[in-house]
This record gives sequence, C-alpha cells and structure tokens, in this order.
Amino acid sequence: MHVQGISHWAPANIGPYSQAVRIGDIIYVAGQIALVPGTMQMVSGGIQNQCRLALRHIGRIVKAIDPKTELRDVVQGICYVTHPSYIPKARKEWEKRTNNAIVDYVVIPRLPRQALVEWHIWAHRHNSTFDYEETGCHIHDDVKVSIRRRWNYESTVAAIVCYLSPGF
Repeated sequence: MHVQGISHWAPANIGPYSQAVRIGDIIYVAGQIALVPGTMQMVSGGIQNQCRLALRHIGRIVKAIDPKTELRDVVQGICYVTHPSYIPKARKEWEKRTNNAIVDYVVIPRLPRQALVEWHIWAHRHNSTFDYEETGCHIHDDVKVSIRRRWNYESTVAAIVCYLSPGF
C-alpha cells in the first residue's frame, strides 16, 4: 500500500525517494521543481516564478529537517534548466536567497512535469562559519581554468569546483 500525503508547505515526492536527509551538520535536499503543493501542478508564470517557488520549497524542507537552518545556509547547489536563457534569472533568484553559495548551472533537454528549472542543494547547519575563494588563470589563449572553494573554519566540510571554459 502506498500512502501519499498532501501538504500546503512543500510538494509531496513524485518518486520513491526522500526529499532530504541530514548526515551530521550537512543536509542534502533532493531536486525540487515548482509544484504547487496542494494541487501538485506546476506554478504558472514562467522561469522567475518557478525559481522562486522551487527555492521556497527547498528553504522549507531544510527548515523541517533542522529549524535552525535556512536557505541562506546553502553551501552548494546544482540548478538544472531547460534553456540557457533561463540561467541569468535563476542566478538572480539564487543570489538573493543564499549566502555566497557555489552553484552549477546545467542545461538539460527536459525536466519532470515539463518544469523549466530544478534545484538540488546541500546545506550546512552553521554556514556562517564558511569562507569562499575563487581563483582563475588562462592556459594558452583559448582555455580558462577557475577553481571555486568554499570551506568551514573547522575544516570538516569543503566544496571545490573546477571549471574549464573558452578563454575569450
């Protein structure tokens, strides 16, 4: 027997997985799309509304796992979008709501329920103790390498992302 609950604060899962899990001080949140919780239908209004609602879901899920943690405590995320033109609006919404979190934008052909954006994140219960650094250099004239690091002062958690891109 499968029982599916409906809440008005975050959508129910559309698959057999946990919305979030906490291991020590780290909270991992599964991908969230902009489903309206009571109806399980996609929110209308385009990419900006979808970004806002999906990020609100993440914030509420994080808070349900640990009441002292919020969306500003996100350390790293992945944002899946279905068109490259959505990245600037997604970035703007992300930067408004997080505290200098690392994010990767990945363009994919399709998301569940025809969503335009999906967010997958991990948060640390004490993100205010994190620092951030970005370094970069050009290799030959056609390749740029940059490294983004984020770590906590206790040296128990770190995120390191390396990017290779054309060096225009």
